[in-house]
Amino acid sequence: DAALEKFQNALSTFDINKLSDALGVQPEMLDGLGLSELSSLLNNPPPGLDELVALSNILNDPEITKEFDVVVVDTAPTGHTLRMLALPEFLDGFLGKLLELRMKLSGMANMFQ
Repeated sequence: DAALEKFQNALSTFDINKLSDALGVQPEMLDGLGLSELSSLLNNPPPGLDELVALSNILNDPEITKEFDVVVVDTAPTGHTLRMLALPEFLDGFLGKLLELRMKLSGMANMFQ
């Protein structure tokens, strides 16, 4: 839970209201770019994301990777494991949304050049 909370805090900049205040624009403009949908995905993570974030923290810990060649993850036998295994499908959709947002933002940037 702590790893997921840390991850969500890092992504809090995608809150459409905070971002619109910081940029000095109306939230509706950001909503038109698809940021509200992205924000919703980030603020309501799919089941299994907490396990993936925790696993990522373990695998990125230099003390663990220095000391061990293999890390065995013993998960609950059903729910958590199945949800974690379903994450690639979620991430595929999520990355698609990010690419769409990137295309929209690059189009806007080209208009201002």
